Amino acid sequence: RGTKLNCSVCLEELKEPVTIPCGHSHCSSCIHNHWDKEEKERLLYSCPQCRQDFIPRPVPVKNITLAGLVEELRRSGLTAPGSDCCYAASGDVSCDVCTGRKLKMFCPTDGQLLCVVCCMEQHQGHHTVSSASERSIQHKKTDLKRLRQEAQDISRSAQRALHCSRNSFRDMALLLEKRRSEVEQWIHSQEETQLRRVQELQDQLQHDVSELKRSLSELDTLGPIKDHNQFILRCPPLLSGAPSWLRCW
Repeated sequence: RGTKLNCSVCLEELKEPVTIPCGHSHCSSCIHNHWDKEEKERLLYSCPQCRQDFIPRPVPVKNITLAGLVEELRRSGLTAPGSDCCYAASGDVSCDVCTGRKLKMFCPTDGQLLCVVCCMEQHQGHHTVSSASERSIQHKKTDLKRLRQEAQDISRSAQRALHCSRNSFRDMALLLEKRRSEVEQWIHSQEETQLRRVQELQDQLQHDVSELKRSLSELDTLGPIKDHNQFILRCPPLLSGAPSWLRCW
């Protein structure tokens, strides 16, 4: 039960224990250092114990109950074993079957640690390896499993990043298309307004030109009149349709 009070990162007794969303507890400094390192290498954060991923970075919660329990054990002297505790390796344990030789061999067939004599006498024909080799194999299997898990985490992280980037670019494209449509509509509206204004001016000028031509044509008919009184009497009606500046003249 004492090992449950050890941090899975530093393997020491928990210091300022905090709990993360998956339910596991770690030293406050250890989990923050672990996530700081992941923040530089990956796009997500994970539990060092169960490898569950989190996005965004969680906020660890101080585990008051666990902190009190660790403190109580420390005061009573029943502290959990840390990384400095010594455990006997297979080569340090004596064989219980023969004359106490060290267990330096391993039989995968029977799953037993053996001394050299037992290996030759009782496990003849079995495939045996040195216990050191077996430990090396187990370590490599553990490392391989961890690397496979890390590769899966990287792939999942990359897929999430691709999904997010696609959604972001899609939203940007939709927004740009909307803005483009709005700008085009505004330009067309301004174009129509200005064209109407120019057309109205053209129509007015065309009307003025026509009226001037008509007035000038009728004035030409008054040229032969020698009687000034008759000229003055007939001239105002001709100027009634002329522009204001000509009528004033």
